[in-house]
Amino acid sequence: YVVQSFIVPILLVVMFEVTYLVHKRRSVNFCGIYFDRGQRIKIIGNPVRSFIMRNFMRMLGVVLTVIGIVANFDLVEDLKRDRLAGRVGWLEFIHDPRSFQEKYHLFLSLFPSLILIICCLYLSIVLWRYGTNSSMVVHSSYCNPWFSLFFGTLALIGGQLFGEGKYAMTSNFGYICLYISLILLMYEVDKDMEAADDFTDFLKQVEAYGNKYSVRNAAGMSGDVTVDENHDDIEMDKRNDGVISEQILR
Repeated sequence: YVVQSFIVPILLVVMFEVTYLVHKRRSVNFCGIYFDRGQRIKIIGNPVRSFIMRNFMRMLGVVLTVIGIVANFDLVEDLKRDRLAGRVGWLEFIHDPRSFQEKYHLFLSLFPSLILIICCLYLSIVLWRYGTNSSMVVHSSYCNPWFSLFFGTLALIGGQLFGEGKYAMTSNFGYICLYISLILLMYEVDKDMEAADDFTDFLKQVEAYGNKYSVRNAAGMSGDVTVDENHDDIEMDKRNDGVISEQILR
């Protein structure tokens, strides 16, 4: 029960941080936060929005952890224990004829997964859009590997719907699909970051060669050549004068 209480918050924070860092690294706007050259733009309200969003997800994770612990260990005395809590999904909750007060414990057990589904839907769509329009590795269509998290979210949604006989199996299967989709997404993120690093190194090399052969450096090099040529001419004149003087003495 303790481990189950931490699964949803950890997944929530990890997916948000991955999405945030991917957009920040490529300077793509995300959740009203504006980036430029991998840094937040210091305009009015932008640092505040970034602070609120990042800490809001962490605080939400803490709240969901507390709710999960309360639901799994019955820490509230006035909370009426429901034998279906943790055994049925949302369809059973909706079709249950009891009042909300009677199935409040069941609602608490399902609430963390509901928040996770909502956040996963939003973050998966944002990442899918990023992979299609802004990633370093260009894809020809919307059917690209960045949609893996979206289908993992759909599997999670399906796993949270079934009744008492199938819920334990389907919910675990949905989480496993979400884990797999997150691993596949991490693979795409690694490829995108490697491509971005390669492109950054290429630009640095181009800049170094450009500075080496720029107009200013070319002018300095031509000045050095002129000085060397004048020095050589003076030495040659001295040698010629010496030869002429020897011939006159002879």
